[in-house]
Amino acid sequence: MKKQPEITAATRQRIIDSFWNLYAENPVSCIRIKEIAAASGMNRCTFYQYFADIYDILHQEEERIISEIVKKRTIIGSSSDFASMLPEIAEMYQNNGRLLCILTGPNGDPGFPILLRNSLLSIFKVQENVPDAAESSIIFDFGLNGLLAAFRTWYLSEGEVTVEKFLYLAEELISHGIPSAILHRN
Repeated sequence: MKKQPEITAATRQRIIDSFWNLYAENPVSCIRIKEIAAASGMNRCTFYQYFADIYDILHQEEERIISEIVKKRTIIGSSSDFASMLPEIAEMYQNNGRLLCILTGPNGDPGFPILLRNSLLSIFKVQENVPDAAESSIIFDFGLNGLLAAFRTWYLSEGEVTVEKFLYLAEELISHGIPSAILHRN
């Protein structure tokens, strides 16, 4: 009997969704395949038809998310104005915020921010013709890590701050620095 692609995709997605629900509450090292199987309403054999182990799901999902981000950044193209990237980052968080918060949260994968950084830095250097210098990497890391932390905090505020207000605050931070943004936030 041949498998139907729609059913196969739906089964795979149920396994992935169950993984994310468990990962939101537990470190990946504490998640068991039998828990994912039970949560997705499947058996362990079905799990192994799609993934080698727990870390296989994690790595495939990290690669998928990074690939989406890199693809979007490559399509948007070059921009020497870092602030012009804010709306695309906000959209990325609106689409993948829950997953990004899990990956960068207390139970998250410490390697994910490094994978994301390396992927984005290589594109940024090529598109912006940035010299391969230690100073460039430090500046990039400062900006990226600060923005990721700010976006995570914004996403977790669950609408307390509108996207427009957040983008305004982020642009203020980039343009004028922290003291100015704090003093002029109204």
